[in-house]
This record gives sequence, structure tokens and C-alpha cells, in this order.
Amino acid sequence: RIQRKFKQLHDSQREWATGVLLCAYGTSIILFINVVLTIIAASMSYSKHTGQNYNYSGLYQGNCSTSKNLTRGLHALINVLSTLMLAASNYCMQCLSAPSRQSIDEAHAQRKWLDIGVPSLKNLRSIGRKSQILWALLCITSVPIHLIYNSTVFSTLATREYGIYVASSDFDPNDPPKENLAYPNCFDEHAAENMSDFYTNIRTFDKLPISKCQDAYAVDFNTNRGTVILVTNNPRAGNTSLLYTGTGNWPDRVGNPKNLGYSWMCNGSDCSRKMLEEDTKSAHGKWPISAEVRPMPVISATVFSETTYTLNSTTLKDVPDIQVSSDELGDIRRLKRRMWEQPPYEELHRFLHDPRGWKNSSWAEAIKIHELDNPCPSYSFTPSWPMQLDYSPTSRVVETTVRHCLSEKVNEKCQLLFSLPLCLAVILCNSIKVLAIFLTAHGSRREVLLTVGDAMSSFLSNPDKTTEGNCLLSKSSIKASESWKPSSVNAHILQKGRQVTLSKRQRWVYSVSRRDWILTIAVITLVFLLSGYLLSSAIIGLSDSNKDSLRGIWNLGFGTVSPSAIMRTDGHRSYYRFLPTVLRANAPQIIVSLAYFLYNHKLTSMLLAAEYDGYGTDRKPLRVSWPKGPQRSTYYLSLPYRYSICLLSASAALHWLISQSLFFVAIIPYSPDGKPTPDSERVTCGFSPLAIIFAMSLGVLMVGAILALGMRRFKSNIPLAGSCSAAISAACHPLSDDEHALKPIMWGEVQIPRAEPTSHFPGTNEETDFSDSELDARGRAVRRDQSSQESGVGLLARDDVSDDSGESYGHCSFTSHEVITPSPLRRYA
Repeated sequence: RIQRKFKQLHDSQREWATGVLLCAYGTSIILFINVVLTIIAASMSYSKHTGQNYNYSGLYQGNCSTSKNLTRGLHALINVLSTLMLAASNYCMQCLSAPSRQSIDEAHAQRKWLDIGVPSLKNLRSIGRKSQILWALLCITSVPIHLIYNSTVFSTLATREYGIYVASSDFDPNDPPKENLAYPNCFDEHAAENMSDFYTNIRTFDKLPISKCQDAYAVDFNTNRGTVILVTNNPRAGNTSLLYTGTGNWPDRVGNPKNLGYSWMCNGSDCSRKMLEEDTKSAHGKWPISAEVRPMPVISATVFSETTYTLNSTTLKDVPDIQVSSDELGDIRRLKRRMWEQPPYEELHRFLHDPRGWKNSSWAEAIKIHELDNPCPSYSFTPSWPMQLDYSPTSRVVETTVRHCLSEKVNEKCQLLFSLPLCLAVILCNSIKVLAIFLTAHGSRREVLLTVGDAMSSFLSNPDKTTEGNCLLSKSSIKASESWKPSSVNAHILQKGRQVTLSKRQRWVYSVSRRDWILTIAVITLVFLLSGYLLSSAIIGLSDSNKDSLRGIWNLGFGTVSPSAIMRTDGHRSYYRFLPTVLRANAPQIIVSLAYFLYNHKLTSMLLAAEYDGYGTDRKPLRVSWPKGPQRSTYYLSLPYRYSICLLSASAALHWLISQSLFFVAIIPYSPDGKPTPDSERVTCGFSPLAIIFAMSLGVLMVGAILALGMRRFKSNIPLAGSCSAAISAACHPLSDDEHALKPIMWGEVQIPRAEPTSHFPGTNEETDFSDSELDARGRAVRRDQSSQESGVGLLARDDVSDDSGESYGHCSFTSHEVITPSPLRRYA
């Protein structure tokens, strides 16, 4: 069926639509893949998981490495599909903007010219309304795809808060203390489990030496470790064998490089792995702690809202799952932070009745606080070198060292999430693209000039009178000519016989206008500036964290979340921040897509000019969209496969690297009992220094490649026409009717009919006689093939045609007859 369709296109002189139809089939396959994957993801997510957010839902929960690798693989697939859609759209947009011969003739009559063989905004005014609408649809639907496609799937980082305990050297998990009757209640409060279960679970804890204990807990995001018990060398600290000291990896510290979740391991709030290693080394491998044993009163605060709930100063249980305003949520966080500092009753009372700092001071004043006895012993400490503490007379300072740790190993809860609304948006844009491309393929346009070969074939078969007698017309000379400006519509058609000399061989770079180069360089510079800013921010962040920059950058890898490489936002209420964060994370994709279009345009322009220049050195058939006889046909427009495949591969790789350089980050903290804390979720953007370096390196390589191509010189002195229809037209006046377009052609000084005794050359006022003896006498140094002898043609002598001043000049054109290499010292018209 497909072959029959292609044959119909060939028979109707619409073979240019074959490539468009292939694009339609390709984008249809991509649409099918998107629909199937969305259905599978939705069925998996909504059938296995409950309580899903409207914005996103879970596909997988478990090992963090697995979820991250799945995300990377899916992003690689997404960027391949999006790049293919971008390439298909670019191909079809170029076909839609390609002019017909009629539109070119109309433009030339008005002293205007159109682009041929390259993506063009200039041509949009000359195409029909339907084609303009289809072109706009293909362009507009590309924006949301690159803006949101990479965020349809993403992984979350699950961090675990954990309890910290200090035990004496004779701590025995098989012998819980029995002298304190209130002791079992402390486990319900601190450990989120009863004493029996707690002591039973201790038997499964890993026994870690000091170095491994520090390695396990001195991490940016704790994902697989729970309760830690520091077993000291001090016997019976505080007349009890196990003391609770607080929690590590507290939710409000998640993602804060200045106040990491393991700051309890160092002296003060600032801490890093490097500091910890140096301190341990200076203590000869020991881990000393200076701590304070004290009974702390419990402050209970009852909050009256739509639902009444109570906060406890020692546990600060999460706010119940109720809907509160953003202002109230901010006030709750402020209250929790203050209560965590364990202030006396009177101080907390003054704090609540001070209207400064509260969003709703009436809400704060209505809170009821109570002071309760705290039967649970605590061990407020900082592993320090040394430590200064202010303590009450009932407190007692204990200095000791850590012997080893007992660490609880917990299951990771990282997730792979997908966003159904974003998937549906991508499917909608994909569907519109498929429809627009099919409508383009089934349009009524015939003999559209897609390639330079199409234009040359048309102009050789039916020469354009508006450019006759100006054989060395180039794109730059047309732009500089007053007669080709819109204001000179009533001016005479180009003056025939305007003699010019042949220009020197130029470089490929001049096939693109200076304005286009400036625009491309500006966009590429913007990309590098943005990348450099993110990279410098990450390096500074790593330096501030006292990490070795180069080693730290390499260890982070691609798309890895680091506190020193995430954007600073309030980050909470992920429901409201989801879409803005997605748009921010994928904004660079739009810039890279724009850079792709500009890069593709420059590469196409240079290769188009190189193909055009090739006819100045080699005789070969034209490459056209609907071939006849020996003419060549291909599905690409102006980019050969060896270039287009490399460009698509590099573009897909660059989009993937960008997705790993700046990416969506969702951090979900879990409490010590393994329950999520929704009010502490953090949604922001992260950036990966290593991915940025690779992306910038690939970008530099691509820029270097196109500049290297631009430095190449053309093989012949053929005027640089580029994509300019008028310049191409001017070079297609062979001075004889011989179906040149259907034969192998070459550019050079033209042949004239041997049989005609006289010839009137365009731009001359005299008739000139030619004979075989005169031509032979002038020593024409050309090789005549058998076909030219049989056709009865000869070469135009170099001094047989002259103007009124007596200066001779010649004429150049594409032709299937014999040509000679034009002389740079001779004038041509």
C-alpha cells in the first residue's frame, strides 16, 4: 500500500511529498509509542498505588540507583523521540515554505527573490494560507514538547530522618533497663516503636567501626540508614545504658549545604566529610564526644485550626494531613523551629504573644501551651573538640569517645514518577504534528522547488527573462543592487550586458549572511553563558562544602542531586510548585532547539552552496525531487545522510546532556518511623556539573565542526548564489534549446550553435559571424566529446563578442554542452 502511494505521488509530479509522507509515518509511530507507554504507566501507577497526586504518580519505589537509572534510560529514549519529531517538523516546514516556479516569477517581477533549498521565514509570504497555518502548527507544537517532554518522568529522592542514641560501653540489647518504670514510654515518644520491638530490632543492626559509621551517616542525603546507636567507652553514662539525643537528617535541613543533616557529627552547625576526616585524624583515629546529660521538660502546644492538633517539643510529630493555607503552614514551621530549641515555658509564651514575625498573630496567641514532666533521659551532645555548654545545676557533662556504632539498615524508598497531565499534553502536540504532516503530504502543490536541483531544472527548461544577461550574478551582488530593492518595482529589469569579472574562490562561510551568523553566535553564546553560570555555581558550592572540586564533580555523576548544586527556593508545597519548576528545568531545551534550527540552517546553506559549486568542476545530472531520465533523486533536502545522521545524533545527545545538566528535583523526607512528611517536601531544580561539562564540550565540538567546514574553499569560481532564486536563475541561460535539465550538466563558458552563422549575444548591439576556421584559428583548447560533435555545436570565442567600446566579453551558464573554465581576467555578461 505504501509503495502504491509513493507511485501515485510520482505519477502526479508530487514526489517531493514522499519524504513528507515518511515523516508522517515516523511521527505516527512516535505517537503510538507515547500513547502505549502512557497507558501502561497509568495502569501500573493508579492500580498499585493509592493517594496519588494529580500532578504525578508513582511507577516504582525502592532502590535509589534503580530509579535513577530508569530515569536516565527513559530520558535517553525521550530525547531520541523528541529529536526525531524535531527533525520531521523541520523537514516538513522546509517543504511548506519551499516556493513554486510561479511564486518565484511573481517575486522576480517585483524585484524580490525567494530562498530555495533551506528553511526560510522569508518565503512564508509567498505560500498559501493553508500552508502558512500548517507551518505555524508544526512550529508551535515543537515548543511544549521540548519544554515538558523530559519532565513526564522523573525520580524522587527519599531521605530518612533517624534517631541518635548514646549507649554505655556495657550496653546489652538483651537486657533492657528495668529500674525506671517510665522508661518504656520513652520509646513510643522517641523511637516510634515500643521498647520490646526496639530492643528486638537492635539485634539486626549492623556493627560498624568508626570510619564506616561516619561514611554511612556523613552523606548529603541519607536514604538507607535508620537509627544509630553510638556505643561509647564510658560505662553507665548517667546511670542508664541508653540515652536519646535527637535526630539526624532533619527535614528542614535537607538540601541545605550550610546546615547538613549530619552536622551533629561535628562541632557546630557547619560540617563536611573533609572536616570530619581531619578531626578524626587529629584525634588519632578516635571519635571523642563531649555531652550533657540533663532532664528536659516537655512543652506541649495545642493548635486550634480547622482540625485541632498538638505539637510536642521533644518529638515534634508532623502536622496531621489537613489542608491549611500557605500562611498558616509558614507559622506552623516557625513554631516547630522554636519548640525544637526547647525553650522554657515563659519564653515560649512571650514568643507566641509577640505579633512580630507571624503571618497571623491571632492564630499564635490562641495556642495553648503546657509544661509536662519528661521522664525520658536525654543526652544532648555534640562530638566536639572541645565543646562549651551552658547547663543547669541538675545537668552533668560527660566526656567520652565512641567505640563503635550500631546502625539500622532500612529499605530505600526512592520513586520513579510520571506526570499524566504532561504526558497528555505531549500526546496532544504529537497528534497535531501527525495531522499537520499528513495534510502537508496530501496537499495540492505540484513541482515545488525543494532543492537547488529543482530550481536549476526549472530555469534551464524555461529561462527567467528577468535575470538574462547577468551570468555572474551572486547573492551578495543582488543584495547590494538598487534594482533588486522593493522600492524599484518600476525600474527597468536588470540592465543586460552589465559586464563583470569572475570573483575569486570563496570559503563556505560566505554562503551564510553576516546577519544570520550574528544571530546564531548570539544564541550559542547565550547557551554557553547559561551553562557557565550553572557550572561556576556548582563549583563554588562544592568549594564551600570543603570538597575537592574536580574529584567532587566527577563523583557526582550525571543528574545527581547535591545540596551544593540545587537552586535555592522555599521549595515547599510541591503541588503548587510542580509546573513552574518543570518549566524552569526545561527552559534550556527551548534554547537548544532554537540553536539546532539555526545550526541546521547554516549547515544546510553551506552544503547547498557546495553542491551548487560542484557543477563548476564536474559534469553530473541534477538532483531533483521528481527525476526524469538520468536525473538523481533522494529523500533528503540539502543535507546528505552523512551529515544529517551525525547532526541528529549530536542533537539527541546534546538534548539528553541538557536534561541531565538542569533537571527537576523532588526530595521527599521520611520520619524515623518511615512515614513521609508532606509538609517538608522540596521541589526545585538541580544541576549536574559533570553533565554541564560534557554538554559544553559537545557544543564546542559542534561549533568547531561547522567553523571548520566554513573555512573550506569552494572548488570553482562559480558565483556564490546560495539559496537566492535570482542568482540561481541568472546562471541558467545556456543560449540554446537542448533539454539541458535532462542531461548531465556543468557550469562554465557556454557553447553556441555551430550551425548559425550569426549570433546576437544578450547585451550587445552588433551581430557577430563565426566560422569553423575562425574558431580553430583562435586555438580553442577544449576537449570535444563525440556527443557534442554530433550535435553540431562549437565554443564561443573569447574575443568574438564585444560591447560598444570594443572590449570583448563572454557568457557563462549551466549547460549540457561543452564548457571551458572561465578566466578571472575576462569580463562576462
